[in-house]
Amino acid sequence: MRSSVTVDVVIVCFNSDPELLQACTDSIAASYRSCGITGSIILVDNASDKPVDDTIDASQMQVLRMESNVGFGRAVNHGVECSTADSVLLLNPDAAIESDGLTRFLDAADHHHHSLVGGWLHRDGRVQSDAYMQWDFSISRARRRAGFAEALAGVDEDVVMVDKICGGALFADRGLLTELGPFDPRFFLYGEDADLSRRAAARGIPLVLARRASVSHIAASSQKTYGRLVEAARADAAIRLTSYHCGRLTSYCQRVELTLVTLLGAVAGGASSSSRGARLARLGQLWRWGFKRDAEPFTP
Repeated sequence: MRSSVTVDVVIVCFNSDPELLQACTDSIAASYRSCGITGSIILVDNASDKPVDDTIDASQMQVLRMESNVGFGRAVNHGVECSTADSVLLLNPDAAIESDGLTRFLDAADHHHHSLVGGWLHRDGRVQSDAYMQWDFSISRARRRAGFAEALAGVDEDVVMVDKICGGALFADRGLLTELGPFDPRFFLYGEDADLSRRAAARGIPLVLARRASVSHIAASSQKTYGRLVEAARADAAIRLTSYHCGRLTSYCQRVELTLVTLLGAVAGGASSSSRGARLARLGQLWRWGFKRDAEPFTP
């Protein structure tokens, strides 16, 4: 029991599936009870068509309603600013933690002070390895993906040092998060956790994957409904990430590769969850960026 420790959980919602969101908040409430930890669930409603407290029972939660969809990063930042707890867990609305989840996160943080701690994201028992990988090119991601997933699946240690902590299940001291941002508001959707991880690593802040902090996650739950928005935001985030953290040549080469991969994918189709039309939405961002070093933040 950790009665003296407080943890707030920040969840950003935008037209979120009510059943998944209810399962998410129920899992958090159960963990608060089981672990003897106090705190608040902070729901940041990013201007959903229907207010989130009309879709689930949020009577015991703090609901922050944004006037417009300001993007994931800015919404998270607002939630962290409104938190008063010692630590904060950022959690996706389509994720759920185990009854001992909050204790598992705290244990990892206790053994690795001043760190960013990630939960063990999985779907149907299969670890979501992309959540802990950094990459600048689709080819390098594809070459590394299978081996990295296999290596993670074989890990038995309580904690593992990784390249990236996913914003879908990120735990840290609130003061550290505030000091880091936590997210760069120029990232609208996607990439903000990769950017945060690179900035944190550059300052010597450990990126710790808590193997025992199990988090079930229904990834890409918004892809079918918002495919074009998602793909456009992904393209902007990918370009922005390399532009901010890599040299000009690397950044420009990545844009060329992204163009080729997009066109080939649109022609060939394949197993991707994105439709051809959604894939082609990336081209608008490639055109908008051109060969500039920076661009105005993406807006839907």
